Amino acid sequence: MSSEITWRMAVAGPAAPDGEIDTHDDRASRGRLCPQPGGYRAFMPAPLPPKPPVRLDGLLQARLSAADGALGRLNGAVGTLSDADLLILMRARKEAVLSSRVEGAQSMLRDLLAAEAGRFAPGRADDTKDVANYVTAMNYGLERLVSLLLSARPIRDIHGRLMRGMRDDTKSRTTSSSPRR
Repeated sequence: MSSEITWRMAVAGPAAPDGEIDTHDDRASRGRLCPQPGGYRAFMPAPLPPKPPVRLDGLLQARLSAADGALGRLNGAVGTLSDADLLILMRARKEAVLSSRVEGAQSMLRDLLAAEAGRFAPGRADDTKDVANYVTAMNYGLERLVSLLLSARPIRDIHGRLMRGMRDDTKSRTTSSSPRR
């Protein structure tokens, strides 16, 4: 079974030849797959509110309650900080480290923080520079989205920032499954 079919079934359920999701599947109310140029298909979610309506009972209610409690604790913790932006800055860096791992970078948050302080970890300097590019691109993107609508232009600009100074996969990485450019 191809990975595309596996993904489609995991996300949207079995699809009929016309792209509609099998109505015998309880996931049918989630949406449908629509043909796109180039042979791709896009998942188009069903309009809200869902039919039938979502039932808030049992496990779902317990998970929502736990999430609500966690948000309350986070809100309380942020209230004790002298500068809440520090929490956001650290979270953005953690996200950059995790995102770069998808590309095969072997850098950790402490490596990034050391690099930002001007000290690169031995053997990880290139990976850490790549992670720093993620942070730079993310910050640039957030600044741009204040004044621009999300469209192809700012996405290309952000991607350009991300790729600036990046290493060529064929020379540097063996774990990445696809080229970066």
